Amino acid sequence: MRNEYLKQLKVDGAFETVLPPLTPEEFDYLEQNIIQNGCIDPIVTWNGYVVDGHNRLNICLKHDIACQINILSTEIYKSLDDVFAWMLENQLGRRNLSTIEKYEIIQKYKWSLEMKAKQNLSSGGKGLTTLSKVNTRKEMAKLVGA
Repeated sequence: MRNEYLKQLKVDGAFETVLPPLTPEEFDYLEQNIIQNGCIDPIVTWNGYVVDGHNRLNICLKHDIACQINILSTEIYKSLDDVFAWMLENQLGRRNLSTIEKYEIIQKYKWSLEMKAKQNLSSGGKGLTTLSKVNTRKEMAKLVGA
């Protein structure tokens, strides 16, 4: 079996449920596309966990199709918050989601934006002046596309 390395990847429900699941029709379309054309988009991991490509992973394992893996740097993406922010920005731009669906996804991770704003306020109070202001509402609106 050529996908032994794929079997070693870990799946965490927190990462897997960032986006709504594909409909059965969407999954079937993706599966047929990968069977015919191979896995074109790599599976993205962080600390050994799949953060993008859960459906591709399942399809590749099921059909023993090779797939590349891209690894998010732990030097750049140091925390779960950083990874969730990457996931939101990456996925919201790729998926064909309605504004309401985007809003619901962003609501789940509003805490991440709020935490970043609080960290910046705290650091600003310690004399750091190079921090960008984080306006949670504006950040959420930007992610939704409003």
